[in-house]
Amino acid sequence: FGFLWRQPALLSNTLLSTVAQVAVGAEIVVSLLYARDVVARGALSFEQMYALLLTAIAVGSVLAGITVGAIGDRFPKGPMVIAGFIGMGLALAVAGLVTDPILAIIAFFVVGAFNMVFIIPTVTLFQELTPQRLMGRVVASRQALVFGSIAASMGLSGYLAGIIGPASVLVVSGAICAAAGAVGLLLPAARNAT
Repeated sequence: FGFLWRQPALLSNTLLSTVAQVAVGAEIVVSLLYARDVVARGALSFEQMYALLLTAIAVGSVLAGITVGAIGDRFPKGPMVIAGFIGMGLALAVAGLVTDPILAIIAFFVVGAFNMVFIIPTVTLFQELTPQRLMGRVVASRQALVFGSIAASMGLSGYLAGIIGPASVLVVSGAICAAAGAVGLLLPAARNAT
């Protein structure tokens, strides 16, 4: 934590990720309820719809991972991370606003794609700026915060889904993720990370 505190690019990335990835926890918990209760599935069972949504995320992640791996070094990491948070958040919010299965699948595909847009440059940034002797401890400290946020979001999202509905949980968590990205635009350490 001491090293993170002294590295503005890594600290801002960690703090923004801790907030933004509440969307990941919400998506994990609520997507099943969303597939069952929100999407107008037609002849599809909710299990089939849920499988299609998760497949869309996976395909989006794979295609974006390949693309970012091929061309990501041409772009500064800070803006990519910020774009990933904003894109993922907006796509998740859109998913919460639609009931058409095709639009839902497209939104979840975009969620998966933008997830890679922030994960790949984040991992690269940490690898480039952290000395090898500290790598395990620094990444573990970061992951404790980020995964703690995801876990808390999972618990809260399940509870809130019973009160405001799964679609609203997706909208709110997506808005939080996008807002974290927007805050990153205001932070020079996040915005200017190369």
